[in-house]
Amino acid sequence: MPSKQRSELCTEWCDGSKPTGEEEELESVTLKNNGGTTVSLIGWKPKDRVGGIWSLAPQGDIAAGESKTIIRCGMPMSLNNSGDLIMLLNASGQEIDTYEYPAVSEGQMLNTGH
Repeated sequence: MPSKQRSELCTEWCDGSKPTGEEEELESVTLKNNGGTTVSLIGWKPKDRVGGIWSLAPQGDIAAGESKTIIRCGMPMSLNNSGDLIMLLNASGQEIDTYEYPAVSEGQMLNTGH
């Protein structure tokens, strides 16, 4: 069973996608801002267990109540089919959210329930 750590802060993991085909380009994660204010994603990053990251700076801001899907596009962090631990770090490097998922099949969508 996947485990998760909830944060009182406003951005959270919503889901991740294990695409069929070019994982280096097509893997994606959706973030949702459950807070009441807009958050700049500059400096924020998802990070995996071995230290691979995705830069969220090009995503700009995420408004209150808004969701954004971030596509890997060759960034180093991978969503391993064998399972992994993914952390969301804010601009100060503070861990805001974590999600550990089990082995998944290619093309499978993960929903964290956060």
